[in-house]
Amino acid sequence: MLEGGSIDVNGGGTLLTTEECLLSKVQQRNAGMRRDDYEKVFSEFLGIKNVIWLGSGIAGDDTHGHVDDITRFVAPDTVVSAVESNPDDANYEPLRENLRRLREGVELEDGPTGPAEVELVGSAAGVSELRIVITEGRNRQVRRMFDAVDHEVRHLSRVAFGPVRLGRLKTGGHRRLRPAEIGAVPTLTAREIQVLEGMSHGRSNAEIGRDLFLSEDTVKTHARRLFKKLGASDRAHAVALGFRWGLVR
Repeated sequence: MLEGGSIDVNGGGTLLTTEECLLSKVQQRNAGMRRDDYEKVFSEFLGIKNVIWLGSGIAGDDTHGHVDDITRFVAPDTVVSAVESNPDDANYEPLRENLRRLREGVELEDGPTGPAEVELVGSAAGVSELRIVITEGRNRQVRRMFDAVDHEVRHLSRVAFGPVRLGRLKTGGHRRLRPAEIGAVPTLTAREIQVLEGMSHGRSNAEIGRDLFLSEDTVKTHARRLFKKLGASDRAHAVALGFRWGLVR
């Protein structure tokens, strides 16, 4: 038995759920079923290839861990997840743990997810003002993300591009970059950008090498250099930073 909010899917073979909802003995849904049992059922009946197991849901929630209260797909390759900023709140640690799993362990069919940060700035008369930070530059991405969760975007304004704050710059306008801004944007060679673009499409080092007519060792050398320039810890981190700074699209 699966309740409506116990799972969320991206339409491409990946499913989100929580251990609290499906594996806990409190409010137990399907006695005796284990993680592997669920994954077999998801695969057979829903065509799921990849299951993302988060930890727990909101403290005190009577659904006992429904994933739709905390984390949702807003696009096939993008997830929005709730966080709590107050360390004294009961939800602070559980939601941080869920976010850690999303950042470190989520691999979709076509590569790692693009993390998005969403903050409620204010709300009045049924209209909310949100601040959203995305790390990918896909066409109409923000509008498509909110369309996916049935929220109308009435006005959209870009306030920054990576480390560059736009201030009162009007549509179609331009200004000179300040010295500090120029230094804040990493400079990659053309070859390093090509390697980074390959990573952004989920290509292995060997596949990138074949595409660029380079040896795999040469690709690894370029990867190490661009990791250092970006301050990235791994491929997923490098790709996220590349999207954030507009180095890849």
